[in-house]
Amino acid sequence: MSAIMWSLWSIVGLLCVVPPAYSASALPLDTIKLPPGFSISIYARDVPDARSMALSPNGTLFVGTRQAGKVYAILDRDHDNIADTVTTIAQGLKMPNGVVFHNGVLYVAEVNRILRYDNIEAHLTDPPPPVVLRIRLEIKYPLQALARRFGLGCL
Repeated sequence: MSAIMWSLWSIVGLLCVVPPAYSASALPLDTIKLPPGFSISIYARDVPDARSMALSPNGTLFVGTRQAGKVYAILDRDHDNIADTVTTIAQGLKMPNGVVFHNGVLYVAEVNRILRYDNIEAHLTDPPPPVVLRIRLEIKYPLQALARRFGLGCL
């Protein structure tokens, strides 16, 4: 992924995260200095504790959390750059803050394991149980293992 796309996703990440001290409507967006030609707005509300994101080719934004133990799927069905639905697709997880979407499969890295959700976009409202991937016990950080597997050097 190019540096421009990572910068863009950094901005999108900012838009998805609403700090506890602010409500989404009270975010001081007007105080953020942007380069000429750029703009900023809220893309999705009701995504507490958002941490990491993965965008599918179909436009589903998957968001992992750090403390909430949830993974969300965010859809913009009418393509107006404002999320229409936020769906919790997994909960009760242990810091699922690493998400990767690859070839129709969502991978979620928890602190202690990696989960695989096959064909997840066809099952957003009723996701099946994930497949727990076997990982070597000496892998201390599953998120980094996932990043290495898919060549995501910046995770």
